[in-house]
Amino acid sequence: MATASLVFAGKAVATPVISYMLNKAFTYLVNYWRTEDMESVKAELLKMLPHVQAVFDAVDWDNIKEQSAALDAWLWQLRDAVEEAEDSLDELDYHRLKEEVKARDEQEASGSVSKLKGKLIRKLTKHVPKNGMLKRLKESVEGLHKAIAGVKDFMGFVNKVGVVNHFMDYELKMKGKQFETSSRSTAIEVFGLEKEKDIMIKWLTEPTGMDGIMKVLRLSYHHLPANLQLCFRYCSIFPPGYRFGRKELVEMWLGSGMISQTEDETKALEDIGGQCLDQLARKSFFEFISEEMDGVVVEEYYSMHDVLHDLAQVVSSGECLRIGGIRSMKIAKTVRHLSVRIVDSVHLKELCHLNNLHSLVIEFVGDDPSMSYSIAFDEILKRFNSLRLLCVTAKCWFDIPDTVSKLVHLRYISLFSTKRSFLVSVHKLFSLYHLETLKIMEYSEGKMLKLNGMCNLVHLRNLYVPYDTISSIPQMGKLTCLEYLSAFNVQRKIGYTVCELKNLARLRHLHLRDIQNIDTREVLGANLKEKKHMRTLSLHWSSHEVVTENTDDQVLDDFQPQSGLEGLNIIGFSGTKFPFWMTNSYLVNIVSLKIINCGKVEHLPSLANLCSLKSLSLLRLPLLTSMGFLFHGCGKVLIGYSHPLISSPKSPTGISEGTDYIDSDSKFFPSHLCTLVIRGCPKLMELPTLPLRLKHLKILSSGLMFLPKMYYNYYNREGSLPSLNESQLTSMRIEDCPNLTSFADCFLQQNFCQVSLREIHIYQCEKLKHLPPNGFAELVNLQILEISDCPMLKDGGMEVKLLPSSVEQLTIRSCGELEDMLVGSLAGLKALSNICLSQCTHLTSLASANTFETLTTLRSSQESMKSLLKIETLRIDDHTLLFVEPLRSMHFTKELTISDDHVMTSLPDHWLLQNHLLQNLMIFNAKALQCLPSSLAHLCHLQSFTLRNAPLVNSVPNLPASLSNLTLGSCCTILADRCRKGGHDWSKIAHIPLVKINILYPYPSIDGVKIFINQISAVTVRVLKANQSMFAEMVSIRSSVVGRPSATSSRSIHHVP
Repeated sequence: MATASLVFAGKAVATPVISYMLNKAFTYLVNYWRTEDMESVKAELLKMLPHVQAVFDAVDWDNIKEQSAALDAWLWQLRDAVEEAEDSLDELDYHRLKEEVKARDEQEASGSVSKLKGKLIRKLTKHVPKNGMLKRLKESVEGLHKAIAGVKDFMGFVNKVGVVNHFMDYELKMKGKQFETSSRSTAIEVFGLEKEKDIMIKWLTEPTGMDGIMKVLRLSYHHLPANLQLCFRYCSIFPPGYRFGRKELVEMWLGSGMISQTEDETKALEDIGGQCLDQLARKSFFEFISEEMDGVVVEEYYSMHDVLHDLAQVVSSGECLRIGGIRSMKIAKTVRHLSVRIVDSVHLKELCHLNNLHSLVIEFVGDDPSMSYSIAFDEILKRFNSLRLLCVTAKCWFDIPDTVSKLVHLRYISLFSTKRSFLVSVHKLFSLYHLETLKIMEYSEGKMLKLNGMCNLVHLRNLYVPYDTISSIPQMGKLTCLEYLSAFNVQRKIGYTVCELKNLARLRHLHLRDIQNIDTREVLGANLKEKKHMRTLSLHWSSHEVVTENTDDQVLDDFQPQSGLEGLNIIGFSGTKFPFWMTNSYLVNIVSLKIINCGKVEHLPSLANLCSLKSLSLLRLPLLTSMGFLFHGCGKVLIGYSHPLISSPKSPTGISEGTDYIDSDSKFFPSHLCTLVIRGCPKLMELPTLPLRLKHLKILSSGLMFLPKMYYNYYNREGSLPSLNESQLTSMRIEDCPNLTSFADCFLQQNFCQVSLREIHIYQCEKLKHLPPNGFAELVNLQILEISDCPMLKDGGMEVKLLPSSVEQLTIRSCGELEDMLVGSLAGLKALSNICLSQCTHLTSLASANTFETLTTLRSSQESMKSLLKIETLRIDDHTLLFVEPLRSMHFTKELTISDDHVMTSLPDHWLLQNHLLQNLMIFNAKALQCLPSSLAHLCHLQSFTLRNAPLVNSVPNLPASLSNLTLGSCCTILADRCRKGGHDWSKIAHIPLVKINILYPYPSIDGVKIFINQISAVTVRVLKANQSMFAEMVSIRSSVVGRPSATSSRSIHHVP
């Protein structure tokens, strides 16, 4: 349905939307009302619409008040009238839905469809709206007629010289052309008019400041289609820097009436909204950001630049408003979309005049123990009869106001309370038949909830409620518009069986849980294969106690989804084999596949036919022993070339030296796979050949004996040559693979794999003996290398440098005989900013002084101190390390930690004064420390000092004025008494804002020291004592970011006896 918002989104849609509403209104009135006196009204309205369109075309929406205050007032009056007509029509639709739900329930209660079939049909066909609704509709049409009649006062305004908007000229000039802003367009295509080009050129060549920037941005905004302008303006109610989730934003646009299905009736509204967001992002009004960790997408969101947010606020003035808190601010009565924070319930009265409000995002930040918030809010909501969207966040106990059940136009409700109060009254929402999205972000804590009426929400598309709540909702099958269902728990009772899914034809996302409870005769009744809109499907068996042997195989086979599925998760499957539809080319669009906790699966068929698959995760498959199938009868195939699935192409000429051959009896992963994660597969000894497009490889807790090789995807599906000719692999992580013995003869040695790798992490491979013959030196762009707990590594007689000069971060921990070679390869690593040597029991010596001279990133940038390590954070377990190089000469340390030094009797005064920039000083478990040095008073940058478990220290010296945090934990009672108010040392600490005395903080003992070094933020050197005789030679340097404690404004002193 077209919405009233679009009337004022732009001139292109004004008349069509009003015409649509008028036609629908007169259809109701002709059928159910005396229309003798309405025919003339209809004719006159339709006659005046072109004049309305002419005014809309002439308006300069940026300067409308300057043009004419009367025109501005008339346009708001017209908008009020159009929205009143929209509300009247919406109320009639609401009444129709109410009657349909009532008739449905009566039919079910009869127990006999045949008896009530005729009665039901007669009832629905004879459904007559209440006279009060029709009267309101008639009055709204008359009000619209009166408002539109006012257009005659402004027709002369349209013809005035210089008033017609120059953008109208632009559209006439470009009529018939497809206009899209893009980087490939020429200036005339982008801006259209010489005047506009002059604006841009002037802005680019003259320092016009923010005003000039805003002019150009306004220009871009005005060239947006009307629907995109509307969506962009709406975003001004969000705070600057807000992370817009794609689905969240589209749902809010839909709920507030920003999206209309005016053209393609077959396209889902969610898809139209998604296209609007994509177009705004392409035109740079949004930036799409995807955050990944080890190849796994952690978060995807859209952000809006602060300047564009300012633009949104400017162009939405009077329509959209966001305010941080109500003081004496006057809110314009024209506001339709409002975001506000309420500190005191009395401020709610400032909203009472907003009778035309469509969207309300409200946050109650006070923790009022009374019910004043709920009562006051209930009174205010009675005035918001046109509300479409309601988002409430409350930090206090907050019951759903009774008035919400009367807001019949609501499409979107989001409720969040830290006190977990909304779910108790969720039944108040079950009469909102127009509701499309319901979000309640809290837990029911086992409370008995009234959920039987949830099935009344026949227009509900998105349901977000806690898992323990959604599993208690009966008769989900009545929610036939449902698109997003985060959990459906199969139960063996009426109203909860899998057959409830049969009529949910619009489902896009489904997580089916407790499949072990399913009746195998009902599986096909779920009708998953016919759900054409399904995009992601999760099938989850929660336990195996009641599963009959071999039934899961058939159940999974019968759960065949539609072929356009993009994401599939199979969890807890207790069968032994996967269905044919999962591994052949049926799932042509599958992008992500996760197989998790399937305890009986021994063989995974080939996935090579899943040509769109980009992400594959195999997790906790304890019996999995093999993957893929074999290709036969094709002789040999180049490792550098993929085997076609039907026939083998001729090997191309010009293969680089070192390209290997493999027998065609080989297994292959899908050619477009980008992320591969294998975890908890202890019997899986080998993997299929990896594709060249793989970017992230993670193998953890698996039985792998050797790493696979890679192959070129030389021939694509059409047989043409792709442009890809190098590996895309950027990171690999191998962890806890007890059978892995060698990295020789794997993809690390293939020429086309030696450029892309940036990160290698190898942990806990206890039998690993051999690295590639040339180590990692050929990986010319490697930045991060971690080898930890691989005690069987051997040098194998290698006499080469193992590390490339590109390495920035290096961790070596318990690497057996290879430790000396790795440390010996440090020379010339100019980019190195992070080293950690830990538990290196085979290390006989550190690198030479000349080697450290070549580590330029770790040196001071000051000419006179270039020979000194730039260390900002130092953690040691023996204070005597401060008297030997390289630590003795340090001058840049900002944080010092000494822990578990049981022989230290005093702190090194000279070293402390030498590092006068010290900000944080921490001493732990210093049982022999007798006193604190007087030099502490001269550390003028010291902000935090912590002393824990130093029982012999019985006084404190004078402390610097910069100190903001003092902690004396597990200290003797004498010290605690001296530091109390009025004690001998009180005057020395009285100026410190935060003091904590004699608080027990159990601190885990560490067996060494970390030195973190980072050119930008912090540096730590870790010195671990492998044995008492050589501890001074085992220095480690590691980059880290260390948080700085902030001073508190109020004083806090804690005494614990």
